[in-house]
Amino acid sequence: MALRFILLLLTACLTSMCGASQQYTLQMNIQQLKGFPTAEAGIEKGVSACFAGLIQDHLVMVGGCNFPERPAAEKGEKRYYQGIYATAVNGSDTNVWEKVGELPTPIAYGVSIVKGETLYCIGGNNAESSLNTTYAITLKGGKAEITNLPTLPAKLDNHAGCAIGDSLIVLGGNWNGHASNRVLMLELSALDKGWQQLPDFPGIPRVQPVCAFAENSICLWGGSSPRTEAQDTQLGLEGWQYDFNTATWTALPAATDNTGETVFLGGGCATTLSDGSIIAMGGVNKDIFLNAVNHPQPGYMTHPVEWYRFNRLVMQFKDGQWKTIGESEATARAGAALFTDGTHLYEIGGELKPGIRSTGIYKITIK
Repeated sequence: MALRFILLLLTACLTSMCGASQQYTLQMNIQQLKGFPTAEAGIEKGVSACFAGLIQDHLVMVGGCNFPERPAAEKGEKRYYQGIYATAVNGSDTNVWEKVGELPTPIAYGVSIVKGETLYCIGGNNAESSLNTTYAITLKGGKAEITNLPTLPAKLDNHAGCAIGDSLIVLGGNWNGHASNRVLMLELSALDKGWQQLPDFPGIPRVQPVCAFAENSICLWGGSSPRTEAQDTQLGLEGWQYDFNTATWTALPAATDNTGETVFLGGGCATTLSDGSIIAMGGVNKDIFLNAVNHPQPGYMTHPVEWYRFNRLVMQFKDGQWKTIGESEATARAGAALFTDGTHLYEIGGELKPGIRSTGIYKITIK
């Protein structure tokens, strides 16, 4: 384990010595945590698109999906999970996961948001359909308690979300099966109002975007508008910020690395640090992804992991500007869950390449 930690630390920090364009001003330490849930057959092989968060000093992981029998490249069947798992955060590098409950149905590709000591699981889909559910999960006596909250006004999956103040926000994704610009808000102190619609974000609809909160606002990047008969797939590179004071959207700069190259965050993840800055990581490579969806070729799913060039960069958005603060193979994931306890970031699962899931769980410290 110690060797693994050293190798990841070298990847994250020593890469910054490889030229002026790669000088990182912050130090990033990445520690891989051992242990992964095993109580559902197949889940031990890793999942993507799970719900996850930190509540009551426990890492909690819920649902997700994978291809446990045969890879997607060999036309394997995708399996969805419904278990709720928890492991205590106690300074150990080994997670001891316990199954503490189950969702009413298997789910992946939803949004998870932590507010207080509650993990909210919103929307998603499974092998049967997309979903409009909102679940609030708490831990009591070592078991999960699930509360049903107001349902979404449509079936929603592959969207993004975050909390701001006393409200949960979700945006983008597939709305009843169609790519969407819609934005919804649920006030936790006024549940009787249900999910309320906010102004749509501008530009193209976005499936699998990322979002995070800033001061009295939410910020959005990434995502794509799927290919249709009329046009090819389009990427959401520029960002948008919704100001709750003015109820308006304004443009934000696209994510760029330290050389000025645009970075696509679709399929990645983002969260807000205690200093108010936003951290984003992971996602697919824009050029490889676009070529694959607009000009499909035989054998696309069979290449080695390195060929897909998932985003290795860990990026910070602060004071209206992007900068790269590190890079690592550990963060080159699509469909990973990312959250923070205020001091550390935690990344769970995701895929290494299309169809191949990861059991990796990482604790990331940025100084």
